[in-house]
Amino acid sequence: MKKIYALSKKLSMLIALIHAIVLSIPVQAQWTQTKGPSTNLTNVMMADNSGMFIAGTNHGGIFVSQDSGQTWMQSVAGIADRSMTVNFMDTLGQSIFIFNNWPSSNGVYESNDHAQTWISHPINISYCTGMVCLNSRIFVGSNGQGIFYSDNMGVSWDTLNTYPFFHTPYVAVNTISRLGNDLFVSVTDSGLYKSSDNGSSWIRTNGGLNITSSIGKMASTGTALWLLSNYNLDLYKSTDAGLNWTIVPNPGGSNLINDLYGLNGSLYVMTTPHIFKTANDGASFTTFSGNVDTEYHHLANNGSVFVSSCNYSSVGIQRSTNDGLSWTLGNEGFANSRVTALFADGNNLFASTYDKDMFITADAGMNYTPIPNPNVAFDAFYARDIIRVGTDIVEGGYSKMFRSNNNGANWVNCSAGIQGLYDVNQFMLDGNDLYAATTIGIYKSTSFGNWVSLNTAALAGCEFSSVVKSGNRIFICGKNTNYDAKVFYSEDSGATWTDISTSFGFGQYTNGDRMIVAGGTILLSAGGHLYTSTDNGNVWNMSNGIPFTYSPINTFYLDGTTLYASMEFANEIFVSYDNGANWASIIDNLYNANVKSIAVLNGDIYVGTTGGGVWKRPLSSITVNLPKVQSDQNWFTMYPNPAQDVITITKPNGLNAQLSISTITGDVIYKNTLHTSSLEIDTKTFPNGVYLVQMYDGKNSSTKKLVICK
Repeated sequence: MKKIYALSKKLSMLIALIHAIVLSIPVQAQWTQTKGPSTNLTNVMMADNSGMFIAGTNHGGIFVSQDSGQTWMQSVAGIADRSMTVNFMDTLGQSIFIFNNWPSSNGVYESNDHAQTWISHPINISYCTGMVCLNSRIFVGSNGQGIFYSDNMGVSWDTLNTYPFFHTPYVAVNTISRLGNDLFVSVTDSGLYKSSDNGSSWIRTNGGLNITSSIGKMASTGTALWLLSNYNLDLYKSTDAGLNWTIVPNPGGSNLINDLYGLNGSLYVMTTPHIFKTANDGASFTTFSGNVDTEYHHLANNGSVFVSSCNYSSVGIQRSTNDGLSWTLGNEGFANSRVTALFADGNNLFASTYDKDMFITADAGMNYTPIPNPNVAFDAFYARDIIRVGTDIVEGGYSKMFRSNNNGANWVNCSAGIQGLYDVNQFMLDGNDLYAATTIGIYKSTSFGNWVSLNTAALAGCEFSSVVKSGNRIFICGKNTNYDAKVFYSEDSGATWTDISTSFGFGQYTNGDRMIVAGGTILLSAGGHLYTSTDNGNVWNMSNGIPFTYSPINTFYLDGTTLYASMEFANEIFVSYDNGANWASIIDNLYNANVKSIAVLNGDIYVGTTGGGVWKRPLSSITVNLPKVQSDQNWFTMYPNPAQDVITITKPNGLNAQLSISTITGDVIYKNTLHTSSLEIDTKTFPNGVYLVQMYDGKNSSTKKLVICK
């Protein structure tokens, strides 16, 4: 058994070493992580025996700091998914062990080189509620499966069958803690148990505790043991090794206690809005977190420096070198946010996050400035889409939509007319009409008036993820209450809808994910496949140009004649230069990154990831061998130019063509699809100035300048 373990250990180390060597090979002009945005949703934090800080995050994996919390770096070598959620960590000898509960709940990882590389140790568990290392043994608690343990550094696992855990399938472990040489476990509706012999025997230690109330985090200060109960509102203390407990007034009053930390005889209590410290077993508490009011979650000390994490705030990581007298920010490199939407506007890049914050960067991601949240319910900036409408920027959050006419400095609620709870998945602008695909249907607003429901009987109960326009038709896709993918179009601005879902042959439990119109071609991601239509949605063909593997498209993004697509489960990014007929992967060194959003700005492509913030690379670094749309300046004509009230666009008959008119700064003010040889465009509302008129049909592309002079 020892030989097998040693061989397995060496093999795992060799694989991790090869992985690290491959990653260390310099690759010119590939993806690089920008310096944000940082929302710092940490679940656990500690310092290892070398003084290095390690933080396990929510959907951001592992971050490490080797300079006492000043700068951070994501540790990904050997990790299957860089967007994993790390809930627990501990050390055993020279090894660091972590446990992740997402995207799977069987992820124990070990690092024996100070978090540089990781080795996977699978464990078959439904949901982990705690992990500690004690006396050469690793313990893992589960919700409904009792306790698992490993005596060979995670290579194999057994279940603990001693009382009270012999009914393993029925035991729900809430927490598991290591205090000195004692192991404490709280069990649902049974209370707190203690083992002083590495789990061989247990005694109940419920004296003074309400066993029906949840028991949470625990800590030790040497002379006393501490625990949280009643859903982290009550603080208890024991001075007889955990046999009996007395309640201690919550220093944060009615605020939740997020974590406890014991160090050198003192207890630190993390609350909103302060960290409190007691050095006299709870007789008195002092404020330890300075003058910053925020939501403190975790604390760690490496012998000389304190580092604290502040979740759900722009404060992020704080560090103190003088025992809490003063604090400074230590966020550099801690870009662990889940980015839900990117929007390029002029020289600015807007980034919205899952954690309900929005940021703006004007220096290519070197600095991210948080935008003031206009909604007291703190859910305004959970945006899935951001769009410019004239002089305004519009964002769709959770059950709210806001617009700003000064680059996000101030926001006005523009969600009147939509009732209930919903997510805005995509906007589409058609003249003065703004359409919103939401989880409660499709809506339209004209000139920022109240939203009007377009949900006819045919659309009842549908959730929509995408809305686009091609020619005289508006297309929407999503799913119905039976989880069947649905696709509709309307030829009368949403008054009536035609269901074309049956023409695709979707199976049950599918979804219409995303749509986009590129060069006269409509692309639809639905039911695990990619479909295209070049005749305005009358005939659809399944595309074989992209290796779908039943992975839905997170987002499409069109930059001129270049089309980008990101895939969810496959963790891929693809590019196409011929309207989706042929694709090539550009994921390169950005492996295992779930990309939710894409934007192009000033010669760079930016992607928003789940747990890794925003990454970018120069467009010039993308070198793939794909067919491209040809540029022909004489392909279409436009007159008069200069113009006043109307212009006429003409093109040869043939393929449908995509037309757009934008300002010289890149703001698109008009979009349409030409199905005939000519089109008149009303320009009465266009201010005087120079505009760019672009048209392409999949084979030809041309951009011309238009002058409006009245």
